[in-house]
Amino acid sequence: GDVLVTGGRIAAVGAGLDAAALGAPQARELDARGMIVAPGLVETHWHLWNTLLRSMSGGMPGEDRPAGYFPVSLGLGQVFTGEDNYHGTLLACAEAINSGITTVHDWSHNVRGPAHAEAELRALAEAGLRARYSYGYSAGHPNDQVMDTGGLRALHRGWKTGFGAGGLLTLGVACRGPVCSQLTGISLRRRPKINVALGPVSAGWTTAGRSRPTRTPTRPAGAGRVPGGPASRG
Repeated sequence: GDVLVTGGRIAAVGAGLDAAALGAPQARELDARGMIVAPGLVETHWHLWNTLLRSMSGGMPGEDRPAGYFPVSLGLGQVFTGEDNYHGTLLACAEAINSGITTVHDWSHNVRGPAHAEAELRALAEAGLRARYSYGYSAGHPNDQVMDTGGLRALHRGWKTGFGAGGLLTLGVACRGPVCSQLTGISLRRRPKINVALGPVSAGWTTAGRSRPTRTPTRPAGAGRVPGGPASRG
């Protein structure tokens, strides 16, 4: 069978398709015999920057250092440069493409400054994936301090003529949920429309084998809904 794709959309499916007769005379033919043709997969929650840390989360025999994803990403993430974020994101994009993933939600939770965010966005743009880039906080960011939104605002102002010009990348913000934050309000209220993704809001998760106390999420006093649609849960 044949599949005709025009303008990024499946235009026709069938045996012996005539691309010219279907309005696509310049169509390029790809030989996919012995393969499965399927739409690209969508990855809805991925910290692309820390792909460089794969194979580093397990403990070594005889060592007493904390092991596991959270201690490793927290410790090493605090010394990541913008170029480290770039290479981690680019490697993740290559893994995505190799796995049939063509759309990703990059929940970036190690934005140590505007340069880190721009480096990650540069990698996404170079890879050619369709992506939602959710601008977040940094590894080790204190729970009792608000995240810096200056870089996010700057990206938002120039988005349509910058990284968002090609239409493949969209901008969002990654917020920690109530379980991981002691904040009593959301500082992005009444800001320009930006899609918001919240971290897990259910209690009882564990880190390095230690259970955290249960906390019941409550609506912050005076907090309103952030413009731009419903929030998604990470």
